[in-house]
Amino acid sequence: MGLDEEQRENRQLDVSVLHWTNNAGHVIVCLLAFALLTSLFSSPEGSSGNTWMLPWLGSLLFATHPVHVEAVTGIVGRAEVLMSVFFLAAVLLWRHGEARYGAVIGSEKLTKLWLCRGAVLLLWALSILSKEMGITLPAMLVLLDLVDRRRTRRSEWLMAYGPFLVTGCLYMLVRHLVLGSSSLTPYEAMQASEVSYWQRFMTMCHAFLYYWRLVLWGAAQSADYGGFPISRSLGPPALLGLLIHGILIIGSLWLLVLQRSRRSNTAVLGALGTLGFYGLLFPVSNLVINTGVIVSPRALYLPSLWCIVLVMALLTMVAERWRNLSLNRSLWGLGLAIVVSNIYLCRQANEIWANEERLYGATVKSPYCGHIGFSGRARTLIGSQQYELGLAFANRSIAVRLNLVNLEYRAKCLMGLKRYAEAIAPLRALVRNNPHQLKSVRRLLRCYHETGQLAQAVEYLRQRPEISDPGKPFDAVMVQLQAELSQR
Repeated sequence: MGLDEEQRENRQLDVSVLHWTNNAGHVIVCLLAFALLTSLFSSPEGSSGNTWMLPWLGSLLFATHPVHVEAVTGIVGRAEVLMSVFFLAAVLLWRHGEARYGAVIGSEKLTKLWLCRGAVLLLWALSILSKEMGITLPAMLVLLDLVDRRRTRRSEWLMAYGPFLVTGCLYMLVRHLVLGSSSLTPYEAMQASEVSYWQRFMTMCHAFLYYWRLVLWGAAQSADYGGFPISRSLGPPALLGLLIHGILIIGSLWLLVLQRSRRSNTAVLGALGTLGFYGLLFPVSNLVINTGVIVSPRALYLPSLWCIVLVMALLTMVAERWRNLSLNRSLWGLGLAIVVSNIYLCRQANEIWANEERLYGATVKSPYCGHIGFSGRARTLIGSQQYELGLAFANRSIAVRLNLVNLEYRAKCLMGLKRYAEAIAPLRALVRNNPHQLKSVRRLLRCYHETGQLAQAVEYLRQRPEISDPGKPFDAVMVQLQAELSQR
């Protein structure tokens, strides 16, 4: 990030450098994911058999999942990648420190244990500063401790997680003092205030169901999910999501907390994967903090790893239940086939994200496309001088949410179609919002000139001495318009 900032200040910013740093971060995350899967599925309590293949297959599935393309290819996805680096490093360091120094015998091991815990706190802080999803790290560590059956007394839990509780409270206090209870713009905050808590909950049930769909089939690419509907009532999508999420969460808690001493380690790992997925997505649920975004595939970057933990646990359970060599080979073959198909889908998705026209062409086909997707498609069509089609998408963007960007695209399309009289209204709105936007002023004056409204143009400039007085940008235009008006 320092290198990027230095290049920006020297006006030598190379976009390829940003992409390479994102790719390097993704490689680091994949290596950390491999280490985590190895520690989970190659433990002494783990299942026998071909468990050595699980970390390889799981990390390959994570590395090639097409839902990660937006986070890795898009520069804005660096937040997810950096957060995942610090998050997984903290998880691995915690498991290493607790396993090696947790059974404290002597002051030397106690010192090393607290050094590890201090390093984990630092990594936690870095993950939160990268993206607020990192705040779920203590909950994930609790789940891992339950899987490892490490603590039995309440005092041990308090000693281990007390520093996290204090640090988390301090962070939330500072965040509230700086940002307030929401990270929304005033317009988004106004919209969010119109949505009740129950409606947010039902929308979350629908949104999380769509997240499962993206994890299972992440081939669909879109730059905008702003049109995702708010569930005003307990309709079929919200009800189905509520039932599925309730069964998965309650069943996983039952396995992890109540039945872990009676069930195999593989079933408990499956519960860990399910709860890890929901736990990491909770910060983007809009239940506690309004994020202004209902669905964002980038948010699945790290949670998808815990889905892979669930899949690996299910594969192991099938292999343990039916000890059939041909069945095992078929399962591994299926996994490798999915990896190969993921590589193909990732290549296609990269080609989409590398070309703005293809990206917004795919975005407007999404059922949840919002105003950003429609206005982006209008911009690409304006660039290829397809003004009629561009006007249609600009109008669709305005219908979803009116803003200065789609208003400007509407004016450009109307001028491209030589419908100057219709372009005057949006241009006047643009200049009224920002009178120093000289391009909009020039376009407005041109529309007045083309429609023969010279008197209106002169009067318009006369009312704005900040741009038409002698020595100002439109001084010469004012003189020219007055001369043409007098000739008429």
